[in-house]
Amino acid sequence: DGYWGIWDEEFLQFAGEELSSLHEPFFASLFTLSSHHPFVVPERYAATLPKGYTRIHRGVAYDDMAFRRFFERFGGEAWFRRTIFVFVADHVSSEKFAPDTREYPGNMHIIGFLYTPDGALRGEVDDIVQQLDIMPTLLGLTGNDAPYFAFGRDVLNEPGRPRWSVSYDGRFRALTDRGIVSFDDTDDRQTQGPPVSAADSLPGRFRALVQQYYTRIEQKDYTVHD
Repeated sequence: DGYWGIWDEEFLQFAGEELSSLHEPFFASLFTLSSHHPFVVPERYAATLPKGYTRIHRGVAYDDMAFRRFFERFGGEAWFRRTIFVFVADHVSSEKFAPDTREYPGNMHIIGFLYTPDGALRGEVDDIVQQLDIMPTLLGLTGNDAPYFAFGRDVLNEPGRPRWSVSYDGRFRALTDRGIVSFDDTDDRQTQGPPVSAADSLPGRFRALVQQYYTRIEQKDYTVHD
């Protein structure tokens, strides 16, 4: 496309051909480009795709078309019918429109959904979730019964696990079902939610979560042993 890589329409067609040649079961990750700055689309579609409200909308419309053609071409393949598809954004767009997307937590709110061709997955999850929850949720859907290490939770089968949505933008921030908490190197702040005792400190639990995460990263320790 002159900026990022291959146009999404051609790339998804190529990816489908590659997936059709793989042995099952397999895991594949595809990253689309055309919803990123500078938000260009192929010239042959420039006059027909809707402009929307911001510059990103035309690129999103192009991606919708690219995925529609991917589904039309490969939807009859056996591997396609047995696949769980995960659609998720990697981050929010720089092209914000709604006022509540301009400050936390709205500026960290991304879309994500799971799709199975048999229509078995229906409904919405209204809990607080994050990208770290994708792996445990997929393992639950595929029937995994072996222990594994993860900071996220299976959102469909672990209702009792703590609900976190963690981000970093100069401060560590967490959105929970009990409020919003944030901290940097100098302070802890629970900015919303009911008062809590020192023994059940939400900032303390959040700081411990972040510390454990970076300890695991530094030690390259991602196994189940404790």
